[in-house]
Amino acid sequence: MIKGQYEVPDIKNASIFTLVKSILDNYLKGENIKLLGISGAGGAGKTTFADNLTKFLGKENSIAVDLDDYLISRGERSRLEITGYNPRANKLSLARFNLEDLKKNKIVKKPRYDHSTGNVLPEEELNPNRIII
Repeated sequence: MIKGQYEVPDIKNASIFTLVKSILDNYLKGENIKLLGISGAGGAGKTTFADNLTKFLGKENSIAVDLDDYLISRGERSRLEITGYNPRANKLSLARFNLEDLKKNKIVKKPRYDHSTGNVLPEEELNPNRIII
C-alpha cells in the first residue's frame, strides 16, 4: 500500500486519481520500482496530469519525468528543418537510458527544456523513487 498525500489536486478528475491509487496499491508488491507511462496528443495535459499524480501519490513515493525535457533546442530543430514531433528532435535513447537507470535505482542526470524560450537548460540530477511517472 502506498502512503502518500491523497489530496486530490484536480477535483474535476478525482475519480481517476482514486482509480490509479487502487491499481498501484494492488500492483506495488515488494520493493521493485514501477514505471507508469502517460500518452496523449501534444497539449492534452500529460505533464499537468503527471505533476498532479505526483502530488497525489506524494513526492516521497513518486517522481515525474517530462519527456519534453529531451527535446533538442528550437534553434537546432529549425536548422534541421524538423518539428518537435520528428523523432530526430528528441533524445529518445538518452530518455530510455535514464528511465532504465532510474528503474535500477540509480541517480541520473537528465536534460531540461524551456518551452517559453525553446532553449535547452543545464542538466538536473534526478533521484529514483518507487513510482516513476
